[in-house]
Amino acid sequence: MTEPTSIATPLFVRRPDIFYTLVDGELIIMSSDEEKFLTSNAVAAKIWERLESPVSVEDLCAAVLARFRGGDRSTVKTDIEEFLAALKARNLLMPAS
Repeated sequence: MTEPTSIATPLFVRRPDIFYTLVDGELIIMSSDEEKFLTSNAVAAKIWERLESPVSVEDLCAAVLARFRGGDRSTVKTDIEEFLAALKARNLLMPAS
């Protein structure tokens, strides 16, 4: 009898060489690859903060739901996955090793 294989939960982390700041609760990121500034809201700022260390989508969901009451888990998870995909597409995010 074989043991079931476990699928590792992917962990994400922001690139350490990215310049960013928080202004009035909003996140501003300088994308040197695109030479553009990207701005986001307080929820994105919370996610970005947590991406300093390797973190899973599930852990990000829990952090957002704990900080910003009123969202449903499914919607929050979808929004986080979309935000992570946007960060990855702009080369601001990398898989944690």
